[in-house]
Amino acid sequence: MQLKCIHIASLVLVALLSACGGDTEAIPAAPVVDETPTEQDASADDGAWNADGDVTKVLTALSTKTPEPRCQDVEKLVANPIDAYRQIIANVTEPGFTPMRAATCLIGAHPRDAEADALIWAADPAKASLTTLVLGRLDTLPLDSAKKIALAALAGPHAEIASVRIGRLRTPELKALAAQNE
Repeated sequence: MQLKCIHIASLVLVALLSACGGDTEAIPAAPVVDETPTEQDASADDGAWNADGDVTKVLTALSTKTPEPRCQDVEKLVANPIDAYRQIIANVTEPGFTPMRAATCLIGAHPRDAEADALIWAADPAKASLTTLVLGRLDTLPLDSAKKIALAALAGPHAEIASVRIGRLRTPELKALAAQNE
């Protein structure tokens, strides 16, 4: 992808110089690159995620700074918002608020579907932000799901923050889990 951009940029520069009467002979031609992906390229290109049309619609909506999009409005954009949210959470890093908004919508609008995701985040040391987000919303989830997630967080790499966050919840059954863990 970067080579395509460099090649296109070179061609644009040559066209601009030609249009302005510049000497195009002094500019070397852009190298021709075989863009056929090899097996090695495919395995080394972990960062190349291309969102499909539906995911792009959701991504665009969630990336809007102001006004902050409402989840129910975002959900109307696509037939399968759960899949779009999951792809955004897994693949988007900038702007940082976008995957967090996707997680918020997933948890809020689809708590049963979000349970499996939240259990994975609670066990992953690299998912502290997502774990903290879900811990703050445990009071809004079905109690059985909230208990599973709380127990996973208390037993996982985020146990310290989980204990504090769960101890601050309104639901007595969840608060008790934090007290038992001390």
